[in-house]
Amino acid sequence: MKRIRYLTALVVMSMLIGSKQGYAQSGDKELQRFREIYKELVETNTTLSAGDCTLAAKRMAVRLKTVGYPDADLRVFIPDGHPKEGGLLAVLHGSDPKAKAVLLLGHLDVVEAKREDWTRDPFTMIEENGYFYGRGTIDMKAHVAVWIDNLIRFRKEGFKPKRSIKLALTCGEEANGALNGAGWLATHEREAIDAEFALNEGGGAYWIRKAAESGLEFWLRKKYHRTLCSR
Repeated sequence: MKRIRYLTALVVMSMLIGSKQGYAQSGDKELQRFREIYKELVETNTTLSAGDCTLAAKRMAVRLKTVGYPDADLRVFIPDGHPKEGGLLAVLHGSDPKAKAVLLLGHLDVVEAKREDWTRDPFTMIEENGYFYGRGTIDMKAHVAVWIDNLIRFRKEGFKPKRSIKLALTCGEEANGALNGAGWLATHEREAIDAEFALNEGGGAYWIRKAAESGLEFWLRKKYHRTLCSR
C-alpha cells in the first residue's frame, strides 16, 4: 500500500509541480517551449459547434515532426464523416520489443464556450496574477501540453525508454452526440493504442496498483510550476 501511495504521489508531483532542482535545470527556454505548446492548444478552438480537433492534432504533429519524429511514427487520423473530429497517434519506440507500451491518452476537445458568458475571450490564453484563463486551460489542454512537451524533450535528449511510449489524442470526450474518438480507436485502430497501461486525466487506481505490483517505476520528466484555473 505504501508503494502504491508513493507511486501515485510521484506521478502527480512530476506532472503538475515538479522539483525545484528540475525546474532550475530545464531553464527558461524549455519553459517557454511548454508555454507555447500550451498557448497554441488553448487558442485552437476545439468545441463541437465551431471548433476543429483535427487542426489541433495537425499542429501538435508538426511540433513532433520538427524535432525528428518520422512520418511512420506520426499519424493524424480522421474518422469518415467527421472531418473536424480527428486526432493524433504518435510513438517513441522503446528498446525492448517484448515489453508492452505505455499509452499517453488525452482529449483535444473542450466544453462549449460562448464569448458573452466570459469576461475574457475564452480562446485567448491570458496569464493574470498567477492564473491562466481560457477554455481548456485545465480540462485538459494543460495535460495534453505535458504529453507533447515530454515527447519533444525525450526526442531531443535521445532518451530511449525500455517500453515504447504511445500517444493518442482524441476528440469527442466533452460533448454528447459527438464521435467518441477513444472508442473509435479501440474499434478501428486497436493495435495503435494497445499498451500495458495508460496514463490519462482520470481512471482510478487500478492501473497504478497494477504498475506497482509489476515493480514498475517511472518518472515523467517535465518540470514546471503552474497555477491554473478554467475561467
